Amino acid sequence: MPIVRSVKSCSEVLQLLHDSLDADLPRHMRQVARAHLRECAECRIVLKELRCTRELLRKLPRQPMPDLMKKTILDALKRNNTSDS
Repeated sequence: MPIVRSVKSCSEVLQLLHDSLDADLPRHMRQVARAHLRECAECRIVLKELRCTRELLRKLPRQPMPDLMKKTILDALKRNNTSDS
């Protein structure tokens, strides 16, 4: 069984929790986060709040992007692509 490095601070775990919710966390780092969560009630509360926030946001109706915003983003991407050439 691999040794799981302990996380030094709650701020490290906070980033891991965000990555975990996005399913971007490697297995060994999930183990690190779980080990910290077993010991830290504050981080467990933060995780619960993050999950609730994510679910609430998913329930909001989707709004179409305003045309001006879309044009501004596309123009910026085109400028960036031409400057890279």
